[in-house]
Amino acid sequence: MPRNGREQINIAVQPEVKSEWKDAIEETGRYESMTQLIRDSVENELRRIGYKEGVTEDIPSGDSQSIDVDMSGIEDEIAEMKAELRGVNQRIERISLATDAQQDTELMDLASELHDELPRVADPEALSEEPPIESGAWEGQPWRLAQEVDGSEYDVTRALALLEHQMSRVKSTTVIVDGSPHNVYYVQQ
Repeated sequence: MPRNGREQINIAVQPEVKSEWKDAIEETGRYESMTQLIRDSVENELRRIGYKEGVTEDIPSGDSQSIDVDMSGIEDEIAEMKAELRGVNQRIERISLATDAQQDTELMDLASELHDELPRVADPEALSEEPPIESGAWEGQPWRLAQEVDGSEYDVTRALALLEHQMSRVKSTTVIVDGSPHNVYYVQQ
């Protein structure tokens, strides 16, 4: 006879199985009763095998309570991983700095070589008035300097920018000839 409009099902299990289920209910705190454990387990199994549609597997649908779990082993492993990552990051930073220093040294060497090649100019405003052959300033164009030092125009331009930034007498200006702009570097005398 139905109780409260429900059908009753009786199942027989070994005493040790019943004891294990009771222990699980008490220890996990996820279930309020043996009935809830069985109902939720059957529902989850039906979802798992695809008989019923559901979003979650093996998660009880009843009210859950917080569970105390010993995470000390995991916390120790995470701490070790963080320490290893810090070490890796430090090694990467040292490699990066060494690489940058090597590049900077090469750039500084190129800048030093370019400084000797730059034309010396007393009056920068005269650059746009005089033809490049007479003033000698046109020798300070990055593409011409790149030919002189046998380097790429990109590296020469970077080295010239570094020189201009670090040395107050190294200057650059744009000379317009026949409507075309020409960037020229020089040492002001």
